[in-house]
Amino acid sequence: MDWANERYVRLYTRDTATMVAIGWEGRAVFFELLRKVDRSGVLDHGGDTESVPDLLRIPKELFLTGLARLLKKDVIATTETSIVVVNFMKAQESAQSDKARKQAERERRRAEALATVTPGHAESRPVTDGHEMSLCAEPSLSEPLKDMSPSATVLPFPDPPPEKSRAVEAKLVTASVVGAFNRAFGRNLRPSGWEDSVKRLLSKGHTDEEMRGVVWWASIAWAGKPEIMRNATPKTLLKLQSSQGHGTFREYLSCAGELWREKHNGEAPPWEVGELEEAVQ
Repeated sequence: MDWANERYVRLYTRDTATMVAIGWEGRAVFFELLRKVDRSGVLDHGGDTESVPDLLRIPKELFLTGLARLLKKDVIATTETSIVVVNFMKAQESAQSDKARKQAERERRRAEALATVTPGHAESRPVTDGHEMSLCAEPSLSEPLKDMSPSATVLPFPDPPPEKSRAVEAKLVTASVVGAFNRAFGRNLRPSGWEDSVKRLLSKGHTDEEMRGVVWWASIAWAGKPEIMRNATPKTLLKLQSSQGHGTFREYLSCAGELWREKHNGEAPPWEVGELEEAVQ
């Protein structure tokens, strides 16, 4: 485990009245949701609710019971295409107290002492030089728009085979990325047409956060190019190989990192360091 580069969420230990009232079923679902939502507290499922229990590794009957209890206590909210943890942003981004900061300082001193006998934190990836914004801002317009209805994938309970688990993960990541694309580009595309592109990137070690970071970059870099904004699709941004001299996903990701640092005083983008800020609103 590369602790320095792993994403994490806060889990509070106080047993509030709500935490008791939702029962063990609600807590089981809630704790797993915290691990799967994005940094806005949203789990996009693209309308395919049948795949959510499999993503959470929870039997369907238990999931439905827990979900009902969470809804009754307003812990979560649901839409046709997503599940939202209501207080996620507030809980994850609240400032530390003086006592907590002192504890953090002690932990850092301990980490520095241990660094003499254990490997240190991995460094953030360097900014890639040599990618001009003009290269990144010229996508291929050859990809036709697609608007396909999602197909449900129902997996056996309680523990689906690894290859099917990966398929469910790809389905949910696709819904997340396409949802971000729709919000940024003002579209209403369905996720199912873009799963192959997402699967290829996941197989190469890329993450949901990186893909949505590229969407965030494109929505800014191409804002003054109406034709590109009108004809671009998720696949335009998710290509591993260039075509006709246009950019690739990795080139766009590099440009996204550069733009983030430019707008945030040199800070590394959240998809590199696992910070709590959400890159794509």
